[in-house]
Amino acid sequence: MHYTLESEVHYVKKMVLQAPWFKRNDYNIRLPNGIGDDSNEKNIYSAVSREFTHKKREFNVIRYALRKEIKKHQKVLDTFFMNFDYPLPKNIHVYFTMYGPGGSYYPPNKIIVVLKDSIEWILKMIIHESIHLIIEEPFIKKNNIRHWEKEALVDMLCMDSALKNLNLHYQKQPQTISLSGTSNLIKRMRFKKPPLP
Repeated sequence: MHYTLESEVHYVKKMVLQAPWFKRNDYNIRLPNGIGDDSNEKNIYSAVSREFTHKKREFNVIRYALRKEIKKHQKVLDTFFMNFDYPLPKNIHVYFTMYGPGGSYYPPNKIIVVLKDSIEWILKMIIHESIHLIIEEPFIKKNNIRHWEKEALVDMLCMDSALKNLNLHYQKQPQTISLSGTSNLIKRMRFKKPPLP
């Protein structure tokens, strides 16, 4: 688990560059105070630095509790992820941020999750973004699945009965609720055992 000033600055620069795409796709992204579409690297570095020290202390507290929670549910998590009949990353590098839409993923093995004070919420996002990592190359890209269909698929997988004790209050993203056909997409995926509803 990582939370560094360098990774925060890099991620905010990415968010600024991708802001038009996020707006077109109805995402609300958080940026540091005073940062907008036209901010330069110097402004971004200053804005992130102002907020970083306080959040680093928060991260150190949350990291300990999160590790404990993951260890508690390790068997369930391993069983769930091992059921995918796709290559699994050996390790997933989890980076934390204060910015962006909630989470992001960068194949083959990097995810970024917003740092919140809810361990339950963070764990849900780690699961969500990890599913993205696993299915992106062998299923999503291979089948040219559109963005919100992909998100609906991941939402549905996050609600799998195998994760019921971890994702008890998992809520679908508003943009995925009315999408149909997600069940058909799941049927086209490869699992060692079919997931339960």
